[in-house]
Amino acid sequence: MSISNDGIIVSSIPHPSLSWEECDATYLYELKSDNTLIKHKRSSTVKLNRQFTDSESVEHIPANVIDEFHHILTQAVDKRVRCIPTHNKTTSNIKECKLAVLFSGGIDCTMVAHLASKLLPISEPIELINVAFCATPNASLETVREVCSRAPDRQTALEAVGELEKLHSDREFRLVNVDISTEDYNCEKQNVIELMYPKNTVMDLSLAAPLYFASRGNGHLFNTGEDYTTQARVLLSGLGADEALGGYGRHRVAYQKGGWEGVADELEMDLDRLPSRNLGRDDRVIAHHSREVRFPFLAYPLLEWLSKLPLHQKADFRQAELGDKRLLRILAASEGLMSASKRAKRAMQRQQS
Repeated sequence: MSISNDGIIVSSIPHPSLSWEECDATYLYELKSDNTLIKHKRSSTVKLNRQFTDSESVEHIPANVIDEFHHILTQAVDKRVRCIPTHNKTTSNIKECKLAVLFSGGIDCTMVAHLASKLLPISEPIELINVAFCATPNASLETVREVCSRAPDRQTALEAVGELEKLHSDREFRLVNVDISTEDYNCEKQNVIELMYPKNTVMDLSLAAPLYFASRGNGHLFNTGEDYTTQARVLLSGLGADEALGGYGRHRVAYQKGGWEGVADELEMDLDRLPSRNLGRDDRVIAHHSREVRFPFLAYPLLEWLSKLPLHQKADFRQAELGDKRLLRILAASEGLMSASKRAKRAMQRQQS
């Protein structure tokens, strides 16, 4: 949104010649006939259950809680993969793909891919898009691929694909390796900066760059090495799991400093600022390549249900290890995603190999 003496301009993509600010998603905006803009605070801000446990030991999560979590999360994925239209008419032997997952191999995106596979017709492939960066200047294509193959996210993606293929042996998971050379990154960097504006920090760039190249979709297939461009127009993301289920390292720090009250404060803050910190920027970057990203973990029925759960059932930092996203880890293990359930959190940002 740009406000000046000439009036108010609202745009999904801001022109850099004007001064812009992002519309705060925690408000509803009303534009009067005299160009007066009135902001109404929304009442849908998430408030968490603050009835904390006083036990010093880790408690068992009831089976019905796991079952209900599975049901609501499955519904969230189902709504986001149902009735995706056909866009591409290919004459090649490669089956058309309508759905892709932004895929680092972490527990969040692996669970999303797993549930999507359980819901989609078995004849439909699912693209798994994995991005890696090569810091070696003027590297050959072979060198770029070799360097990127050693990236931590590439290694976890390969492990996660193997686990998915064992559980869904009849499904074609199409792992798309998007390898970005130094020259390619430098060439596109200004485009990313303009798209993410008015976000303009180094951290914003490191988070936006992988999404830009993932949604561009130019890469190669892992199993054949053939050049490949992502077909899917709908992308699924695991964003929101960390904010809703206590997946960041700072959530453990909050527990160490302020107990459960500190964790609740941190989670509420993360959920409240997610639209302004992430969603606008990410949508602008991804939509540039005519793709739409959908977030099952941000489905309102899921967030509303999770907000009523005791904190220690979602994340339990009394555990020395893997207490983050405890509920999701238990669900993943119950679904057969044993490796994913034990995988530590790694941030999605540009990491040079």
